[in-house]
Amino acid sequence: AEYPYHCTNPKCGHKWDAEHSVHADPLKKCPKCKKNTAKRDIANTNFTLKGPGWADDGYSQKFNPET
Repeated sequence: AEYPYHCTNPKCGHKWDAEHSVHADPLKKCPKCKKNTAKRDIANTNFTLKGPGWADDGYSQKFNPET
């Protein structure tokens, strides 16, 4: 999976994407300034709930196979 990262070092602020396993620990070192100031950003996902039983708010309607 690909994850967005940014450097929290105020003198750097580098932003990049890194590909690694979902189970791998987040990266710590910024590739630009080489300091342990990397933070993984929370990315938008394409996760969508579809099918019977899922309302616009996520889960308020109960599934009824007769409708």
